[in-house]
Amino acid sequence: MPLHRRLPKRGGGPIAKKSRVTVINIRDLIRHYTPNEQVSVQTLVEKGLIKSTSQRFKIVGRLEPSNEISFAEDITMSAKLKEFVLSLREDK
Repeated sequence: MPLHRRLPKRGGGPIAKKSRVTVINIRDLIRHYTPNEQVSVQTLVEKGLIKSTSQRFKIVGRLEPSNEISFAEDITMSAKLKEFVLSLREDK
C-alpha cells in the first residue's frame, strides 16, 4: 500500500501570513537621535532602525519630559506614549 494512504489524514489549510511589526523602543530613539531632531519614517530608515518605508513598526516605551524628541504625524506608537506626546505638543 502506498505511503500516502498509510499516513493519517489531518486537516489544515493554508498558513496565513503573519503581519510582521518591528518594535522600536524609546531608548533606541534616544541613542540614535540628537535632541530636537524629528523622528519620521524617512529618518528611521536612514538611521537603520527599520529596513524600508513600507515596513510596519510601533514605538513603545516611556518618554520622559526631559527627552527632547519630536515625532512626525505619520508615526505609530503605543496609546500611552501617543497621549504623552500630544500633551507635550499642547504645552508648547
